[in-house]
Amino acid sequence: MIALLPVHMTAIMAVFLRPEPENTMHKEKPSCVLNPKEMRRLALAHVQAYVNACHCQSRRDVLMALAHWHDVGVNMSNFIKNTRLIIIDEDGIHER
Repeated sequence: MIALLPVHMTAIMAVFLRPEPENTMHKEKPSCVLNPKEMRRLALAHVQAYVNACHCQSRRDVLMALAHWHDVGVNMSNFIKNTRLIIIDEDGIHER
C-alpha cells in the first residue's frame, strides 16, 4: 500500500509492507527485490499490456501510447526524486 501524505510543503510517500501469506513465504529467500533482468521483463510485459489496452490501430497510435507512458514515467521519476520515502512494516516500525 502506498500513501501520499503532504508535510510542510513536501510530499512523503509511505510504503506499507504487508506480511506475505503463510503459504508463499520462503525462509531461504532473503529478499523479493527483482534483479535488473527481471525488472526489464516485468516492465516490458506491462508496457505491452498498456499498448494492447489502448486498442492501437496503427504505428502512430502505438507511438502516441508510448509517448504517454513515457510522460507518466518521467513525471513519476521527478515525483520520487522530490519525495521523502518512508517504509513502514506491519509492526508500524519505519526506516528513513
